[in-house]
Amino acid sequence: MNADYRNKGYITEAVKAVINHLFAIGFERIEAFADVENKASTKVMEKVGMQYEGTLRKYDVRRDDSLYDAEMWSIIKV
Repeated sequence: MNADYRNKGYITEAVKAVINHLFAIGFERIEAFADVENKASTKVMEKVGMQYEGTLRKYDVRRDDSLYDAEMWSIIKV
């Protein structure tokens, strides 16, 4: 996201809307993954009510071809 629009809650509100929509159409569980170094994504997942489930070591590849550990988060429909 463009720096001018960061830290204004837009992403959090968008993620909440997506979660609500997915639950409305029948999803029971939603998962999300983020590079452990990406603290902004972690903050959004916390704000929308997702729970941390663990860290997957060397889970995916960055653009520079280096492997990174990813945090796994999820939310369950209640």
